[in-house]
Amino acid sequence: MVADLNAASALSVAAEIEALAGIAAAIECDVSREDHWGAILDQASKLGSLETLVSNTAIYPRLAFVDTSLDDFDRVMAVNLRAAFLGVSRCLPIIRESGGGSFVLLTSGSGQIAAVGNPMQRGFSLYGASKAALDRWALGIAPELAPLGVAVNLLCPGAVVLTEGVLRLQLGDEAPGETISAERMAEAIGFLAKSRPPEGTGGRYVATEFGKTWGTDQPLR
Repeated sequence: MVADLNAASALSVAAEIEALAGIAAAIECDVSREDHWGAILDQASKLGSLETLVSNTAIYPRLAFVDTSLDDFDRVMAVNLRAAFLGVSRCLPIIRESGGGSFVLLTSGSGQIAAVGNPMQRGFSLYGASKAALDRWALGIAPELAPLGVAVNLLCPGAVVLTEGVLRLQLGDEAPGETISAERMAEAIGFLAKSRPPEGTGGRYVATEFGKTWGTDQPLR
């Protein structure tokens, strides 16, 4: 099930999945709105049992603090944190009923204290704060959901994924040197989607380390 604010993007991803012999459906929605989740889950139920939610929703406006409004704050927190909360809370009963499953929440190095002094991070303090909050919340609920047979893990790219959104930022001389492909991100997400407690939950993993320090033959902590 592919849910996106942009219908064309959702349909495109669903078509790619089907081209690889997968089963997919797309829905245009705003995952930060509680009243949209009913339709999302209704559509998802037509595809089979729900075992995994991948939350990859985020916006990252580049704003100096003096130019940041309360509306900016509310929107970033709604998309980057509230949407994950809604997804987990609405999907949890269904995943439990299916016998257990996994939540994979996409995060960012911007939420780490070490990122504060990085020149490329200037203007992204609000985005970083939303990701720091996501990290703390996800790692806090992981031990609560483990007895229910549900894993919660965070995945950070560890490098810049050159999506259309990143390219629109026009970083110029600040453009990052290290990148990671969307395909490699998908491999890491797929591995975490299969994780189950007690061992495979409550971790914050870096995708650039997938297959090196974790993943494949390396057990999850």
